[in-house]
Amino acid sequence: MEKSNIKRRYRLLMDNCQEIILYFNEAGYVIYYNKKAIEELGYYDNFYNINIADIFRRIVKIENNQLIIAPRFLNHQGETVAYRKDQTCFPIKLKISINRSKGFSGICCAINITDKKDKTKQIYYLRRDLKVAKKIKSEIIANVTHELRTPINGIMGLINNLMDTELTTAQLNIINIMNQCCLNMNNIINDLLDFSELSTGDIKLEESCFHFPNFIDKIINRHKCNINKKGLKFLVNVSDDIPTWLVGDELRLSQIVNNLLSNAVKFTSIGQIAMEVAITAQTNNSVELFFVIMDTGIGIKQEDISRIFQSFIQGDGSITRKYGGTGIGLAICKRLVKAMNGRIYVESDINIGSTFSFSVWLKKANDEPASKNKDLIETNIDYIGINYLKDSLHKSIEEFYIEGVCDKSIILNQDVSLLNDSFDTYSVIYDKPSKLKNDILDLCEKLIICIEMRNWEKAESFAEQIKKITPKGQKDIDSNIMRLLLSVRKEDYDKSLSALEKIINQLNEV
Repeated sequence: MEKSNIKRRYRLLMDNCQEIILYFNEAGYVIYYNKKAIEELGYYDNFYNINIADIFRRIVKIENNQLIIAPRFLNHQGETVAYRKDQTCFPIKLKISINRSKGFSGICCAINITDKKDKTKQIYYLRRDLKVAKKIKSEIIANVTHELRTPINGIMGLINNLMDTELTTAQLNIINIMNQCCLNMNNIINDLLDFSELSTGDIKLEESCFHFPNFIDKIINRHKCNINKKGLKFLVNVSDDIPTWLVGDELRLSQIVNNLLSNAVKFTSIGQIAMEVAITAQTNNSVELFFVIMDTGIGIKQEDISRIFQSFIQGDGSITRKYGGTGIGLAICKRLVKAMNGRIYVESDINIGSTFSFSVWLKKANDEPASKNKDLIETNIDYIGINYLKDSLHKSIEEFYIEGVCDKSIILNQDVSLLNDSFDTYSVIYDKPSKLKNDILDLCEKLIICIEMRNWEKAESFAEQIKKITPKGQKDIDSNIMRLLLSVRKEDYDKSLSALEKIINQLNEV
């Protein structure tokens, strides 16, 4: 009775199995098969006279009355084809097992993968067609934008000629508006061209030596007028330990920074814009630069943050109508940062502001190129409301020996009275790392009190001191200190305490 139940269950299992199952003898002839084998192979009668060599012709052969099976299918699954009774075939995944312990017994387990193969082919053809369509689209964009540039340049040439003539105030205002419209259109065209090149992978980064302080001055020169027009404060803090000469694509790096700063200016009506640059990691031949750009603008909704780096998307449809733009600037920035082996991040709160940060890897220049000196601009240009602080007296970070460490800081504002503001330089000399660590932790405790009491002016002073006396070169601590300073400036209670907690934990681990 028990044996009868076992046989019935076994038969039920075999008939409802979705695999083709064939048992065969030492000569290769089928001695047992399931329902799925009949359906797939079409042997509805006389199945027992069929040899597995007739079904799996590519991997099973009969030579000298001996069954020969391809070794890669013995106890291992592989792809081949199975032949039906009508001599048509279909792709399968097959595994063959043989047991000789108690006489010979062999089993073939196969599953039809025709649907999978068909879908794979469909995906291949779809990808091929999409690639062709993408290339055609990019070519169309490139051709159209090139055609648009010609008449725009012609209009700008006529505008320049008109500016040399005598014009009334009303006419001059109209000419200036026309000129600004042409400049905006050129920016859109450039974005479309860059996006087209990045989408097809045609863009290549250049490896050229450039003067980093000169690079920063060009950035400031480009944005100072627009910032002054809106009456915003501009804070620039560049770490002094960044090498003067670096090797990389200066044009693409400036494109990233200019794009982020342009957005900050565009979306900020009152308050300030800050940019900080520091080294967060370095090797013998290269450095990782970390840029942070903060504004006190309109901010971004939390649900839109994950979408802003997508192409042709802005956080809110009304943004495009009010502020303009194509919605591809940040997508271009993300792709360029990735091409420079870096990452880009964003933190934002509605009506409080946004903080964009990104990292890029650049090579160190072996020698200062003499041929480049003629291309440099003056770094001590007489800006309105700018003050430089420089102090290069410092020794090795590894020895925890600090002497007068101070970053080069720039403050730009339309208000000339800021020139009279004084800047504190926090200078200390310590011989022992433990003493330095204790003083930093002491400053952290004072900063916590200031944050809890919402004394943000004093909190910013303590945060600046922590930044100046903390040895640079430790990537995680450097990044968190920069985030702490920016959070304090934004008067963000939760983020300030969170960043400070991370710094304290990292210092305790040292």
